[in-house]
Parts: sequence; structure tokens; C-alpha cells
Amino acid sequence: MSYSRWSNSTWYTYWISMGPADNEAPKEEQRMAIHYSIEDSITYQYSYDIDEFMELVEEEVAKMSAEGFNVEVANAESFQLEDEFDIIVAGELIEHLSNPGKFLSNCYDHLSEDGIVIITTPNPRRLQHLYWYLSGNESRINTEHTMWFDNQVFDELVSRHNFRIRQFHYYSPSVSLVSRPLFNLGLFQPLTSGGFTFVLEPK
Repeated sequence: MSYSRWSNSTWYTYWISMGPADNEAPKEEQRMAIHYSIEDSITYQYSYDIDEFMELVEEEVAKMSAEGFNVEVANAESFQLEDEFDIIVAGELIEHLSNPGKFLSNCYDHLSEDGIVIITTPNPRRLQHLYWYLSGNESRINTEHTMWFDNQVFDELVSRHNFRIRQFHYYSPSVSLVSRPLFNLGLFQPLTSGGFTFVLEPK
């Protein structure tokens, strides 16, 4: 298995995005979200959330719909659609699930031929977590996480559900006086990155 930085050289026309529909976040944070960062490259999309963790009120759904998103509420582990998708995006979602294997199997069932799945998940070894632990601020870590992943664990998980990792890269941490400058210099990225982006393809 080889890892490399991911760059999107192919534009897909039909995709599904899964993750929080948090329209109350500051506008600058919204524009960093994966839904917004690739929306201009896509001609049609669904946006799904997991109903166990994020209760989408009608007002939030209406706001995102007004921005051009087709927003629905469903369980990421059991949603059933008649469609197949060229690309499935799950941003900061898999670490919240009770059964990530069911989610991956569901993705496989909804993926078109030659389709890909893009998954992002936080870095459990990031220096900021160590700082929070040593300073007694463990509560800063998201309490809705049910699990953590690294490259090896994630590779084993996806291989059990008919996928392999095609590409991988680290993504930049959120604002940090130490980690972000080091990351931007390419230093200690396994410890300074905010998380991982995995691009999966069917075996």
C-alpha cells in the first residue's frame, strides 16, 4: 500500500456528501467545510447526516437548501437510495458512528463503477490532544467520538468491506500557534496534522 498526497484531477458529476449540516457555524468555517469546498465542481448532490448525533431542525435544512444543497436526514449506516454515485464524501463522520463497517458496506452498495469514497477523520496523535490532556482539558476533545483511526487501523477496516486505500494525505490543523506552522513547513505531519483524508476505491 502506498500513500501520496491527493489531488482531484477528475471532476465527478454526481455525488453524495455525508456530514453535519451546521449552517450556524461562522461563515469562514463553513467555507472550509468539505461540502462547500467542492460544491462548485459538482452538478448535483445529496447531503446526508447521521440521525443519532445531529438532529437537523427544519430551519437548518431550509438554510442549506436555500444555498443550493439537497439536504435530507438519514442514518449513514442504513440509508437506502435507488441511485449510484461517482463520488461519496464523508467529512468528519466515521469517527462518530457505532458501526463504521455498515457505513462502508452501504457506501460500496451505492458506488458507481470506478467510483471513489473520500473520508476525512481527525488525527488521534495530534500534539494538540497531548497538550489538552496534560493541561487537564480533555473535555476539549469531541465527546461524541466513538473511535479513533490511524493509517494501519483504517486500512484493515476498509479491506474488510471491499475497499482499498488509493490515496492518502494529511490535512492542516485548525488554528494552532505550534502545530500549524510546523505542518505548513512539512515537519512532523503525523503529529502536527489535524487529520487524515483517505481516498478509497473498490477492490
